[in-house]
Amino acid sequence: MPAPQPEVRYRFGPYCLVPGDARLWCGDETVPLTPKAFAVLNALVERAGWLVTKKELLDTVWAGVFVSDAALKVCIGEIRRALGDDPRSPAFIETAHRRGYRFVAE
Repeated sequence: MPAPQPEVRYRFGPYCLVPGDARLWCGDETVPLTPKAFAVLNALVERAGWLVTKKELLDTVWAGVFVSDAALKVCIGEIRRALGDDPRSPAFIETAHRRGYRFVAE
């Protein structure tokens, strides 16, 4: 029997993202996110510090389904509200206009 794998967790600011459980935590409280917004946040966090293009996010989160950039913008807005992030002075998600997004938190 293989040894159990440690659960992946990403910590940033007061938050903890647990992909295997599909939850975002702030302390001992879960932060509500829709499944698509969670998937977008997870994709960004997994590539922290790197530009993730809109196409990459759309292909990853909405694989095989045609959606416009508006669906991605809605998810980014939801994530920013949940994290209390200001797009003009981002602590978590930086916009690369017309290209994509970058997760910038430590």
